[in-house]
Amino acid sequence: MSDIGPCLCGPVAVRGARPGDTLEIAIEEVQPGPWGWTYAARGIATNQLGQTAPLRPFLGTVGLAPRAGEQVCPWTPRGSGGNMDCRELVAGTVLYLPVMAEGGLLSVGDGHAAQGDGELSGTAIECAMEEARGAAHAAAGCGGGRAAGEDEAKLQGKSPGWWAGALGCD
Repeated sequence: MSDIGPCLCGPVAVRGARPGDTLEIAIEEVQPGPWGWTYAARGIATNQLGQTAPLRPFLGTVGLAPRAGEQVCPWTPRGSGGNMDCRELVAGTVLYLPVMAEGGLLSVGDGHAAQGDGELSGTAIECAMEEARGAAHAAAGCGGGRAAGEDEAKLQGKSPGWWAGALGCD
């Protein structure tokens, strides 16, 4: 068995989305499952002391299909989204991604209950999602990848450059 990327739902075609358009993805609700996991070094990190961490659930992967024939790595962000692991993409956020393929072909997944600024150690509190709800629609023209939400400053260029810089149009 090989690990070919995070667990995703999709792709879902969005009526009217065509290459060159921008897809507006409104993240309305994200509810994590009852448990999550993480790891450190070679072992499983568990807390037997009852210590807690605040939850701020988000989907680590929100992305559209690449151009026809283009091969992409499922573990990294790309021009049309992908595995961004951006903790600012919580409920109430709107993400704008450039459409590269007919229908956009939106996929979401890779649930996180909480995460720091990036996954430098390779993980967060990974979890299943009980519910993830949103809406998507296409708009003409491509303004590049951008987001709007509760923390506008972090979403507008002060987020880690590895995700903000990965979004854009050719």
